[in-house]
Amino acid sequence: RRATRVVGARMKAGVGAALCAVVCASVALNLVVSTLLEPPPGGTVAAVVFLFGVELVTLCLTVVVFYVLMSRTFLFEAGLYGELLRRFKLFLVISLAHVVLTLAVRFYRMILVLLSFPAEALWDMPAYYPLYIVQKLFAQVFYLCVFITLQHLRDPRLYTADKSLLHKLRLNL
Repeated sequence: RRATRVVGARMKAGVGAALCAVVCASVALNLVVSTLLEPPPGGTVAAVVFLFGVELVTLCLTVVVFYVLMSRTFLFEAGLYGELLRRFKLFLVISLAHVVLTLAVRFYRMILVLLSFPAEALWDMPAYYPLYIVQKLFAQVFYLCVFITLQHLRDPRLYTADKSLLHKLRLNL
């Protein structure tokens, strides 16, 4: 029985490593696309919409893969959702804020591109510059949070019914 648990834990670790690689690739692609979407370079409406779509897909992929990684933990499998949310609350809040801010900045830009505003005039539009700065700051916090959360998800105790974890949970309940 113990051997089965060890093999199961190793399989989860292998799949988890693959999913971590997907997250890293998604974050790298998101950084590249985000850089390509930076003003002042203009571009056609189709190019801006395409790059925005790729950026949105990479953000969503990153968040979905994290949810898959979290669903593989013992806390999720045991139905301890409150504890799981408590441990990963920071990531969940920051990722939601980052997605909302990215959508706000990119939709603002897309609307201006669709209205044929020159790219240089983007910075003079009301509220664009402050929104852009806040989004960029949240993006840096989000990327940092992604890698910190990946490190937390590498903890093998999250994937087994570890006695110290169960004892800690009993004390908190």
